[in-house]
Parts: sequence; structure tokens; C-alpha cells
Amino acid sequence: MTIDGLSRSAPPVEPWVDLAGPDRQTGLVHGSVQIVEQGDRALRFGPERSTTAKGGLVTVHPRTGHFTYSPSVSAREVSRTSTNYGDTVDTFTVDVVDAYGTRAEAHVVVDILAENVLGAVKPSVGVKTNTILGAKEVQWESITIGSGSLDIVSTSGGTSVLSVGPAGGHTLTFTSSDGSYFTKGPAGSVVLRVTDAHGFHADQTYTY
Repeated sequence: MTIDGLSRSAPPVEPWVDLAGPDRQTGLVHGSVQIVEQGDRALRFGPERSTTAKGGLVTVHPRTGHFTYSPSVSAREVSRTSTNYGDTVDTFTVDVVDAYGTRAEAHVVVDILAENVLGAVKPSVGVKTNTILGAKEVQWESITIGSGSLDIVSTSGGTSVLSVGPAGGHTLTFTSSDGSYFTKGPAGSVVLRVTDAHGFHADQTYTY
């Protein structure tokens, strides 16, 4: 095309990135690469499939520039536990080429959504035994947990001991320091805590 006898070159390829937030469950990030003054210019985007340095998978539509980023499981786990900003993002590059062979790169930075981890589950209430008049010792038997470890966090109004039976069920024994069951005395209690493999915890209170 000429204007006043002068040849007019194609405009430069200047890419920009449109991003949507990570999916709350899968961590997928959708977005697209476009260029300034795109109009109806013929463009090609790539690579169509690539892997990031953190193991994320990137797929790019070669004609529209729409892309999907899928984080690796390990990257999501690191993102959940790390306080370093660099561990919470991933990067990749999308190449843009127009019909004249003009090339440009779009550098994309995406958030790595932390692995969705369910919180710890409270221990079961168990079965309270030895609740007879005058008893200073009460037990909760067959206390079970889903996973993790079980520990005594606090005891008030007496002392407590936690033991594990041969079948895996826990038994909590509480001994009152004053008073007895169904008689006037301090309201004793014990708090047990389940801590899972991720460091999350959940408490259950057992009252004398």
C-alpha cells in the first residue's frame, strides 16, 4: 500500500496479556495474548504446548492467542507453605508472529494457587465411663481420629493421661483434684488436639 508514493510498513507487534484469576479448585489460569492495533491482522501464537520451569503445563491456541496454564502439584504445595513471593508465581513466554514475519514475545506471570487442603478433623467424643457417684476418675474410651497425631493440650481441675489401645483407639483418663463425679467440686476438663500432616489442628473438649 502506498500513500503519496511512499511505502507504508506494517505496524509493530506490541503484545499485551489479559488474565483471569486462578480457578479456586483446580488452580487453572485462563488468559489471552493480544497485540495493540490488532484489528484483522493475521497472527500466529506459540508454542502450542510447553512446560514451565516449575512443571506447569501451558497450552496456547495458535490463531486466537488464548491460553491455559495448569500448575504442577508440587508447585501448588510449595506455594502453600512458602513465604517467598517467587514460589507463589510461575512464568512463561508466548511468541507472536504476524504475516510479515515480525516477531514479539509476551512474558506472562501467573499466580500459583496453593493446594486446596482440608482442615484437620476433631477427635471423636468417645464413650465416657466410670461416671458413678463418688468417682474421682473418669475415662473416655474409643476416641478415634481420622489421621495425624493426638495430644493433650490442656487440663483443668485435675490430671489427665492419654493412652492408645491395641486396636488403635485412644483412652483418656481424667482424675479430679477435688470433688467427685455428680458431687460439688471443680468443673474439670481436658482438651485434646488432632494435628494433621500439614500442620492444621482441631480441638475437642472433654468435660468432667
